[in-house]
Amino acid sequence: MQISFGDRAQSLLLRQHSASTKAESTRLTEEVTTGLTSDAAAHLSGDLGQIDALDGALARLKAFGAATSELQLYAGAMQSGLTVIADLSERAGAALLPARASASPAQVDAAAQTAAAGFE
Repeated sequence: MQISFGDRAQSLLLRQHSASTKAESTRLTEEVTTGLTSDAAAHLSGDLGQIDALDGALARLKAFGAATSELQLYAGAMQSGLTVIADLSERAGAALLPARASASPAQVDAAAQTAAAGFE
């Protein structure tokens, strides 16, 4: 039996086609299994604008989340400070009311100094 050049070329061509088909089948099986394309640029015909827009939106959302966390800390600190001021005001008011009733300047001055010391 004699093998000609054409037979060898056809055998090589079939072997290459078989390997190519096997690789394509493996790639497609992986894409179906994972739900992700192996080559996004080829899948979108080179139009990556939508993916870039999503990446940009996600980055902005992450930045908004960081800013929100920082503002929560700031607002919490402000709320704590305002609570302290409200408590001091209530105590100062409670100390100044009896002094007002007696109308003694010495008692009013003492109550005012006590109240001022609380705010320092």
